[in-house]
Amino acid sequence: MTTVTSLPEGCRNPSLKRLMKFVFQPNKYMEDNAKNYGDTFTLFNKSGNHLVYFCNPQALEEIFTADAGYLASGRAK
Repeated sequence: MTTVTSLPEGCRNPSLKRLMKFVFQPNKYMEDNAKNYGDTFTLFNKSGNHLVYFCNPQALEEIFTADAGYLASGRAK
């Protein structure tokens, strides 16, 4: 079985480099990623547990006020 995912573009720098920037320059870290990849971007890692960041307040509002059935994932069929 093949799983197809569609994630926004994002940073693929080594995890340690990203972590150091996040710890020591958190605002610059987020601003740089938003500037390079847009308001929605993905941070990729080797384990496959990718993180998608949303910097646009309207996107966050849509996510947190959406019908739960619309965003349901991981259900067995």
